[in-house]
Amino acid sequence: MNKNQKIVLIVVKRYCEKGIEEIESHKDMPEEEGKVLSVKFKEAAEEIAKAKDVGSFIISNEAVLQLEVLRKGLYSAERADNPYDYYETQLSSIDSCLDSIRKIAKSDLKGE
Repeated sequence: MNKNQKIVLIVVKRYCEKGIEEIESHKDMPEEEGKVLSVKFKEAAEEIAKAKDVGSFIISNEAVLQLEVLRKGLYSAERADNPYDYYETQLSSIDSCLDSIRKIAKSDLKGE
Protein backbone atom coordinates (compact mmCIF):
# COMPACT_ATOMS: atom_id res chain seq x y z
CA MET A 1 0.00 0.00 0.00
CA ASN A 2 1.54 3.29 -1.04
CA LYS A 3 1.60 6.60 0.84
CA ASN A 4 -1.44 8.02 -1.00
CA GLN A 5 -3.53 4.95 -0.22
CA LYS A 6 -2.60 5.21 3.47
CA ILE A 7 -3.61 8.88 3.43
CA VAL A 8 -6.95 7.88 1.90
CA LEU A 9 -7.63 5.49 4.78
CA ILE A 10 -6.68 8.19 7.26
CA VAL A 11 -9.11 10.63 5.58
CA VAL A 12 -11.94 8.11 5.87
CA LYS A 13 -10.98 7.36 9.47
CA ARG A 14 -10.94 11.05 10.38
CA TYR A 15 -14.37 11.53 8.77
CA CYS A 16 -15.77 8.82 11.04
CA GLU A 17 -14.01 10.15 14.13
CA LYS A 18 -15.40 13.65 13.50
CA GLY A 19 -18.89 12.21 13.11
CA ILE A 20 -18.61 10.40 16.44
CA GLU A 21 -17.21 13.53 18.13
CA GLU A 22 -20.17 15.51 16.83
CA ILE A 23 -22.66 13.01 18.22
CA GLU A 24 -20.91 12.63 21.58
CA SER A 25 -20.52 16.38 22.10
CA HIS A 26 -24.07 17.14 20.97
CA LYS A 27 -22.64 19.91 18.80
CA ASP A 28 -23.13 20.10 15.07
CA MET A 29 -20.07 20.28 12.92
CA PRO A 30 -19.84 23.60 11.06
CA GLU A 31 -21.67 23.21 7.75
CA GLU A 32 -18.64 24.05 5.61
CA GLU A 33 -16.43 21.58 7.48
CA GLY A 34 -19.10 18.90 7.04
CA LYS A 35 -19.24 19.55 3.30
CA VAL A 36 -15.46 19.41 2.96
CA LEU A 37 -15.26 16.17 4.95
CA SER A 38 -18.09 14.65 2.93
CA VAL A 39 -16.34 15.45 -0.36
CA LYS A 40 -13.04 14.07 0.96
CA PHE A 41 -14.83 10.93 2.16
CA LYS A 42 -16.38 10.33 -1.27
CA GLU A 43 -13.03 10.90 -2.99
CA ALA A 44 -11.32 8.57 -0.53
CA ALA A 45 -13.95 5.85 -1.05
CA GLU A 46 -13.33 6.10 -4.80
CA GLU A 47 -9.58 5.81 -4.25
CA ILE A 48 -10.11 2.68 -2.14
CA ALA A 49 -12.15 1.18 -4.99
CA LYS A 50 -9.41 2.04 -7.51
CA ALA A 51 -6.71 0.61 -5.25
CA LYS A 52 -8.67 -2.62 -4.96
CA ASP A 53 -9.21 -2.83 -8.72
CA VAL A 54 -5.60 -2.24 -9.76
CA GLY A 55 -3.97 -3.33 -6.53
CA SER A 56 -3.31 -6.88 -7.61
CA PHE A 57 -0.71 -5.51 -10.03
CA ILE A 58 1.08 -3.65 -7.24
CA ILE A 59 0.25 -5.21 -3.87
CA SER A 60 -0.30 -8.72 -2.63
CA ASN A 61 -3.54 -10.56 -3.19
CA GLU A 62 -4.05 -10.61 0.59
CA ALA A 63 -3.93 -6.79 0.68
CA VAL A 64 -6.41 -6.58 -2.21
CA LEU A 65 -8.72 -8.91 -0.29
CA GLN A 66 -8.49 -6.66 2.78
CA LEU A 67 -9.43 -3.64 0.65
CA GLU A 68 -12.49 -5.52 -0.55
CA VAL A 69 -13.41 -6.39 3.03
CA LEU A 70 -12.98 -2.69 3.88
CA ARG A 71 -15.19 -1.60 0.97
CA LYS A 72 -17.92 -3.99 2.09
CA GLY A 73 -17.61 -2.77 5.68
CA LEU A 74 -17.90 0.86 4.65
CA TYR A 75 -21.01 0.19 2.62
CA SER A 76 -22.55 -2.08 5.26
CA ALA A 77 -22.56 0.91 7.59
CA GLU A 78 -25.36 2.37 5.50
CA ARG A 79 -27.68 -0.16 7.13
CA ALA A 80 -26.95 1.20 10.60
CA ASP A 81 -29.93 2.18 12.73
CA ASN A 82 -28.42 5.49 13.81
CA PRO A 83 -25.57 7.87 12.94
CA TYR A 84 -23.37 6.71 15.83
CA ASP A 85 -23.53 3.07 14.69
CA TYR A 86 -22.88 4.24 11.10
CA TYR A 87 -19.62 5.94 12.05
CA GLU A 88 -18.65 3.21 14.51
CA THR A 89 -19.13 0.49 11.87
CA GLN A 90 -17.02 2.41 9.38
CA LEU A 91 -14.32 3.16 11.93
CA SER A 92 -14.16 -0.48 12.96
CA SER A 93 -13.80 -1.53 9.30
CA ILE A 94 -10.99 0.95 8.75
CA ASP A 95 -9.09 -0.03 11.90
CA SER A 96 -9.41 -3.71 11.02
CA CYS A 97 -8.15 -3.06 7.49
CA LEU A 98 -5.19 -1.01 8.68
CA ASP A 99 -4.26 -3.71 11.17
CA SER A 100 -4.46 -6.41 8.51
CA ILE A 101 -2.50 -4.36 5.95
CA ARG A 102 0.26 -3.72 8.50
CA LYS A 103 0.55 -7.46 9.21
CA ILE A 104 0.59 -8.25 5.49
CA ALA A 105 3.27 -5.60 4.85
CA LYS A 106 5.46 -6.96 7.68
CA SER A 107 5.09 -10.46 6.30
CA ASP A 108 5.93 -9.26 2.78
CA LEU A 109 9.03 -7.47 4.07
CA LYS A 110 10.19 -10.64 5.79
CA GLY A 111 9.66 -12.55 2.54
CA GLU A 112 7.11 -14.92 4.05
